[in-house]
Amino acid sequence: MAYGASGLTRLSSGGGGNLWLYRSTDASTAADAAGYFNDAVAFLNIGDVILYQQVGGTAVLPTSITATGFLVVNANSGTVVDTTDITSVQASDSD
Repeated sequence: MAYGASGLTRLSSGGGGNLWLYRSTDASTAADAAGYFNDAVAFLNIGDVILYQQVGGTAVLPTSITATGFLVVNANSGTVVDTTDITSVQASDSD
């Protein structure tokens, strides 16, 4: 799939950086590919941190969270955005 603007929300900013939440039904391997966030080139800055949640349902109305992790914007040429590979965070619930 592709980046969806409705899934990206700025949670915090300060000190020249931003913390974003991005929810998508896309697998994290798609979201951490170079160019995935190109439509957000005007918003994402080098060093910004994105909390990524792969969700069931839709980005706006998720029914579950199947994976989560952090991405860091490591390049923004003005046309292409690249992020680091995702650093996964355990998303299981044993009860």
